[in-house]
Amino acid sequence: MILSDAGYGLLLGLVLLVTWKRLRGSTLQWLLAALAVASTVYGVLVGTYFGLKPPAGSWLAAAHVLDAEDQTLMMLISIGIGVVQIGCANLLAAWQRRHSLIALSSIGWSCIVFGGFCAGLGRNYTLPHLFNSGVVALGLGGLLVLLFSSKHALTLAPKQLVSRFVDGLKELAELSKAFGDVLSYLRLFALGLAGIKLAEVFNNLAANAFAFKGIWLILGILILLIGHSINLAMGIMSGVVHGLRLNVIEFFNWSLHDEGTPFEAFTRKAQD
Repeated sequence: MILSDAGYGLLLGLVLLVTWKRLRGSTLQWLLAALAVASTVYGVLVGTYFGLKPPAGSWLAAAHVLDAEDQTLMMLISIGIGVVQIGCANLLAAWQRRHSLIALSSIGWSCIVFGGFCAGLGRNYTLPHLFNSGVVALGLGGLLVLLFSSKHALTLAPKQLVSRFVDGLKELAELSKAFGDVLSYLRLFALGLAGIKLAEVFNNLAANAFAFKGIWLILGILILLIGHSINLAMGIMSGVVHGLRLNVIEFFNWSLHDEGTPFEAFTRKAQD
């Protein structure tokens, strides 16, 4: 989504073919293959080939089913990806905690994330059944988070019940964090659109140079080569940086709990 160009995806595929034997058996080989295929497919869907649109009436134009400049649609897709990833992260956390009642809290967060998305869709597109289902999921999720987020023993003792209730309220305060993490996926749409527009700018600059002919043809070719090389490099760099961010900060933060060993300085005592 960040590259948003089938031409760039095919170029990555060409690089992969050239280096296939050298990379054989390595993780980088399959990473590049996944990147090239996914970038090409998505580029075909949004209809961009080195910043150019496919000819009207062609089969490539028929495959152009997504408008990268449709802000409402692209924001919806980006947020939907965030909902799926963060929702699945909480389900993974629930599986890791399956021997504890705290697993129900992670399931609750998954219900909140999916329920909020469904309620928003139902309200914006006048889908009452989807809206009602989302509200029910939100309520159920909030109840699970409130009741099962505490590590205190589940007993009828007033002190323990109060402690569990307070812990649940503290956990529900993470609602703003969940909301912000989902919205963080909007960077997919923003960076993809920026790459498309930058490619169009380089194409227009080159076209203006070609119009003068003569030595300007060489300048136009240089603009295309250097401009698209910069845009592709920025797209790859953005994909790495922002992909890592979305996985490490958003996904892992919800899916991995109690990782590692707490650091306790100066706890080892010398023997007499």
